[in-house]
Amino acid sequence: MGGADVFIGLSAPNVLTREDVESMKADPIVFAMANPDPEIRPELIADIAAVIATGRSDFPNQINNVLAFPGVFRGALDARATEITSGMNLAAAHAIATVVGDDLAADHIIPSVFDTRVADRVAAAVSAAAAVKGWCEIAPEAVRAGRPPLRAVTYDFWNTLIGEHHSPSDQRVDRVMVALASVEADVAREALLAATAAAEDFYEVRWRENRPFSPEEWSAQVLGELSIGDPSAHDAVAAELRRGLSVTERTLAPNAEATLRT
Repeated sequence: MGGADVFIGLSAPNVLTREDVESMKADPIVFAMANPDPEIRPELIADIAAVIATGRSDFPNQINNVLAFPGVFRGALDARATEITSGMNLAAAHAIATVVGDDLAADHIIPSVFDTRVADRVAAAVSAAAAVKGWCEIAPEAVRAGRPPLRAVTYDFWNTLIGEHHSPSDQRVDRVMVALASVEADVAREALLAATAAAEDFYEVRWRENRPFSPEEWSAQVLGELSIGDPSAHDAVAAELRRGLSVTERTLAPNAEATLRT
């Protein structure tokens, strides 16, 4: 290990010593990912290593494959990929890195496993990589255009407005109204409720006919009823909803207050 910049361990507990890390170049990067006990305890080298990562949730920078595999498989399925390639895996890695963004720090080089943005972003990147490189049988037009599949963005709409409650609460409606206003969608509250009710009725009909109606289809119908058919508008609305937008948590978008009064 003498003179090395980086150590990546997938071996056994306590196989490294502080002296081993001291023999590396200045400000070394140490990924000690043996589980449940790492190759070296982070506190033993905290003063000499620039970045330390482990596979454990009780230390900073947990390297956990759950950040990758849900989105990788979702993206492959969305694009009907015929194989999962190294290029798709690299796209997933870059997508995970983008979630960290401006919050990058020595103790935060990778998102939390609880960050809800990760799976959708990885799925979109993997789908796009498969479509661009031709590693799929049929790619949705949204994938070909480099946008997240409609499934990814409309599910946020469904989950915020309806979710497991099966009826929109006032707070959930407020969140959706502010999100719609943020993309300058001129939607009255009554129109949103009417479109939601119509979609619920259609859901019930499909269900009785043993033709289940998915959240993404439901959400797409609601947004269609509201004449918001532009995929980029879907993306923008979903992005606002992902931020946990609520009328009490942030300053309303410029035209949101007037919209909420409508």
